Amino acid sequence: MYYVGIDIAKQFHIACVLDESNKYLVKNFRIESEISEYSHLNLLLINIDTDRSKF
Repeated sequence: MYYVGIDIAKQFHIACVLDESNKYLVKNFRIESEISEYSHLNLLLINIDTDRSKF
């Protein structure tokens, strides 16, 4: 299981991803306030899941 935290602001957002043991998988991932930027977050989460499933 992963936990995603997003600090919402007007110009941009900052996200982090933690695993179930509270270890940072991604820290301070910046997302601009544009709809296209959310696809970057989605790809990031898919890549994290793919990489961790190899173990």
